[in-house]
Amino acid sequence: MKSVAIIIAALSLAACAQTGQTLREDPTSVRFEVTVQENYQATYNKLLATARKCSNLPLYNARSVAVGDLHTDTREAVVSVSMIGIHSEVPYWTADLKADGNTTHVTLMLPNYFKPSAPSVLGWLHGATVC
Repeated sequence: MKSVAIIIAALSLAACAQTGQTLREDPTSVRFEVTVQENYQATYNKLLATARKCSNLPLYNARSVAVGDLHTDTREAVVSVSMIGIHSEVPYWTADLKADGNTTHVTLMLPNYFKPSAPSVLGWLHGATVC
């Protein structure tokens, strides 16, 4: 009986889990596209560092986690922040970065209900450090 409860709980958590890919595929997610006047690696490092600093702030009954992937072979990067609660993980935002010469094209994606956070994240791309 105990193993059945564990299996049901695991399936429930898996059904609730969302990722940055979910935001890419969801037509209701909000998208912002900007060009940053620096290379993609500097943009990635700045965005990830600020996201990590700001994800350490308490947020309701969840914790947030900032992660990033840098792909030097394709000159692309991804930075994502998710809120992790007791029963689920909810993507807060995901930013896809792509090198374009010496500039970086950034696509920021958020669930519609987190749209008010977009100006802060977009500001981080241009050097703001306020959470």
